[in-house]
Amino acid sequence: MRFWEHMSLVILRKKCLMLLVFKYISTISRQVESLLWFTDAAIPRDQRGNPQECFKRKQWSIIQTHFPHINEIMAFWCVFFVIFTPMGAFSTEISHETFVARNYFDPNSPIENPQSIFEFKPVFAGNRPLSDFCRNFSLLQVEPPASEQSSPLYLGLTPLQMIQKLLPKKKPEIPYFMRNTAVRQAQEIRRFAKLDSVEFEVWPAEVSGLRTWVFSRFREDSNSQWKWLDQKEFEKLLGKYKDVCTPWPILPKRIDLFDQKSFPNKKAISEIFDDILQMKGLYDKPLFGDVVWTNHAGSEIFCAWLPISWREPNMTELLQRNEKVSGTKSPGVNNFSSDIKGANKSMGSDLLPMPPSINRGATNVLHQASSSPNQYFHRLKKLNSIDIPTLVKQNSQENASSFSDKVCLDDGCTTCWNLPQPPLFNCDPITFIVKVTKDDVIFPENISWTNKPSPNSICDQIFWPTSYYSDFLEDLKIISGQKEAKFPISLKKTRFRRKNNIQSDNQLEEMADYFEERYRLLGLKTVRQRFFWRGLPQSNIIVKIKGNLPDEINHPIIIADHYDTAFAEQVFENTNRRQSTPGANDNGTAVVALLRAADILRKLSLRHDIWLIHLTGEEYPADDLGARMLSFELRKSRQEIGGIILMDMIGNNQAKTNLFQINPGSSLSSQKIAKLINQISFEVAPNLTPVIRERFSTLSYLYNTDGLIFDREGYPIVLLNEEMNRLQTSRNDYHNMTDIVSNVDLNFAASISKIAIETAWKLANQ
Repeated sequence: MRFWEHMSLVILRKKCLMLLVFKYISTISRQVESLLWFTDAAIPRDQRGNPQECFKRKQWSIIQTHFPHINEIMAFWCVFFVIFTPMGAFSTEISHETFVARNYFDPNSPIENPQSIFEFKPVFAGNRPLSDFCRNFSLLQVEPPASEQSSPLYLGLTPLQMIQKLLPKKKPEIPYFMRNTAVRQAQEIRRFAKLDSVEFEVWPAEVSGLRTWVFSRFREDSNSQWKWLDQKEFEKLLGKYKDVCTPWPILPKRIDLFDQKSFPNKKAISEIFDDILQMKGLYDKPLFGDVVWTNHAGSEIFCAWLPISWREPNMTELLQRNEKVSGTKSPGVNNFSSDIKGANKSMGSDLLPMPPSINRGATNVLHQASSSPNQYFHRLKKLNSIDIPTLVKQNSQENASSFSDKVCLDDGCTTCWNLPQPPLFNCDPITFIVKVTKDDVIFPENISWTNKPSPNSICDQIFWPTSYYSDFLEDLKIISGQKEAKFPISLKKTRFRRKNNIQSDNQLEEMADYFEERYRLLGLKTVRQRFFWRGLPQSNIIVKIKGNLPDEINHPIIIADHYDTAFAEQVFENTNRRQSTPGANDNGTAVVALLRAADILRKLSLRHDIWLIHLTGEEYPADDLGARMLSFELRKSRQEIGGIILMDMIGNNQAKTNLFQINPGSSLSSQKIAKLINQISFEVAPNLTPVIRERFSTLSYLYNTDGLIFDREGYPIVLLNEEMNRLQTSRNDYHNMTDIVSNVDLNFAASISKIAIETAWKLANQ
């Protein structure tokens, strides 16, 4: 045993020598490469490829915990393949086994090993990219709501392609039109900053459906140190971007937690740590998940884009540290820890999958257990005394900075930079360095500029019962709360009036029960995808209408909606009270479309399955909660999907134009489905006027719906909605209490629902 352990250590420590030997062989073994990468997975990203550093930091023990005999295995495989493997059996391309190890092995998982920001040691930024400070990507974690942390773009494989065992792409892929955007933005920033030649650290991001660029830092040349771009210094430049259809550059917003005027800066701490329900604006969000933590000068970086589950413990520790240092109670402590009337007591926003075999008796127990997710408060370090009065009297900027650093005792952070996190290339975060001169903008060679896919097309009709429109109307009255809901099996009666996920007394679980009974009456089985958010149980309802194909070649077609509703904007403006809307149009019309679809499709012959999915948590502040959980479960089960037809607001036709939007995702498959829908609409509803809004068109509405989540994941997705986009959002009933049945164009909504059902049927029989 000792002999094999000694051999493995020698081989691993001499990894560089081994690679020199393999240099003269055509390629390196896929199996050896997988094992070597697996070793590197336990090493910090900036030190991968250096086994000595791995041993120095005792990271090897992490692997040994999971694989007790890894030493013997490593030695055996390395020796075996060096001696016995023929030269032609090697391959330099990264194997899928390596890629899976890279994605699934995350020893520093924030869920299992939460930390304090004060436990991070400062790292001199120097020439290191910000991507070095990102957390490891893992397919095994659910993406948080966008109301609490921005989502990275995928420039290589999408999560769907990862689980399909596709080999990683060789270069990051960015649409070519974004190149022109970057050139214009980079030159404008250079001229405004009065620089002749400069290098920017940039990456693509998406804001309100528009693809744009993040400009984070700059330097004069590759030998200089990075300096932060500050949003405040470019206010006049950013003021030029008033057109909502013009992609504007994103610059870091500096937030000082401690300054001369306020110890600590109460406003800054509130911006970062406040809970959603404590925000003054209805759509404001805490910035904790979207900041980079640095020292006051910005030259040292501690950590970046931390998990949102760390927010409350770190806020508490930050204020407690300040209390011990200053000897006074920090302002805002009571605000953070106080209960909020009519809302959840827990500030934690963990998205927790619920066990599949849960019964109603266990719900309360799980609810109580998850209502206190912040179960780890870290040991506070000993604080040295600081002469606060003396520091307060000194007014120089140097001393102000000194005070800020001393408050955190040189091992914490005093400044945050708010900006979206970098994109993922295959599974690693990535940023780009762009050199800008007066005459040219030079991009790195490792970018693959791609053109937008052009649409392609393919193209019997369902017999529609004469009662379709009257049935549609009756269901709409029930879903919007205008009419009492009568449960067909339990005979329970209620009105659905509280339908926002963050309301502690919401009725969404009751609605899910109602859906289940309705489908059971039709002889259809349902799957209830349960999970927790903010200590409250949440549910997606999946109705599977079976096709004839075997599972291995069966690619289900999904028709989806969301059944939660938004908070009324006018009520909040007038009373500062959060009240959920009736939601007749947003999104009762789509919910009813699925109820009607079940009764129609269950009688038809299908090749592929059709899944009807009621998604929860689309509206703010949940931000696509159900869509994120569904995509996570699809990813985990490696389920391939033939297409997704999403409906969100299909009943407003105030202009009487009969125009409705077909909003495809960015993939070629999405565009094919969009063209099929366009053709079907002329057959099913010739009175309507369809118009295709392509993914990055300024008139596309996909960005503001659950559809964005599925498109980012790589699924073929098309959104159907009324004429509603970033240029046409001024509706009297949009997110207000006037969103009632009488303001819905019934024929318009029912016709669009017919188009969606007909499309799903034809896709399922291809």
